[in-house]
Amino acid sequence: MKMRNLVTIFLVAFIGLAGSTWGTTNAAVAAPDDVPPGDFYPTIKINDTFNEGTQGWTGEFADLPHTVENPALYQVKFDHEFLPLEIDSSQKGLSLTGMNRSDDLFMFVKKQIKVKPNTRYQVDFNFDIATNAVSGMMGVGGSPGESVYVKAGASSNEPKPIIDGDYYRLNLDKGNQTVDGINAIKLGNLAKIQDKKPTYQVKNFNNQGKPFYAESDFKGNLWLFVGTDSGFEGLTKIYFPRIEATLTEQPNIEPPPNY
Repeated sequence: MKMRNLVTIFLVAFIGLAGSTWGTTNAAVAAPDDVPPGDFYPTIKINDTFNEGTQGWTGEFADLPHTVENPALYQVKFDHEFLPLEIDSSQKGLSLTGMNRSDDLFMFVKKQIKVKPNTRYQVDFNFDIATNAVSGMMGVGGSPGESVYVKAGASSNEPKPIIDGDYYRLNLDKGNQTVDGINAIKLGNLAKIQDKKPTYQVKNFNNQGKPFYAESDFKGNLWLFVGTDSGFEGLTKIYFPRIEATLTEQPNIEPPPNY
């Protein structure tokens, strides 16, 4: 076989292999500054567990004052650590900790992914949170379970805290506590189900039956974020053992109400 034919076969095989990875979890770990290829699967699935690392997720905090003399009073912390013993202490997850002293603390994890540029997606979230919030409990400002609302969202802009007056506020519209926003929706709260012990329990959250949409920018950037919007004035610590999101490309028609 001639050398030219061998080179042609190698290039065709290589391009086919590279193209087959788009539309899978691998799309989520593309270098942030890379513009993705022109061919895309109509459905992209992100399915991250955290035994081997954070998988590109980072933590942030908003709705707390930036003017306090001792910021350590808020005890905010993002970590990658082993899950509680009662869950599975041999497995790792992401954790968020915060002391809500402002009657409104938003703590969240976020991840940038690469998708088809200038494209609207339906985003279906499905993730687990390990929570120790017992249902029906009273607390300052609200319950440690029912008054800590779980939210999920997506945007072409990176979600991050910005200074607004005396506070750090999220630069996106996540809504406030029970209220949905343009860029995020409420999926429930941290109250455990039928468990009155002060131990951790895994609780699933998803937006089945509650469609949510987001659009990528001209470079194919899209950010996913999930977290808690708290009205409970106390300490909350949660773990994420798993975060999954399925993005389905939408036709170019009038966007739905939340967009």
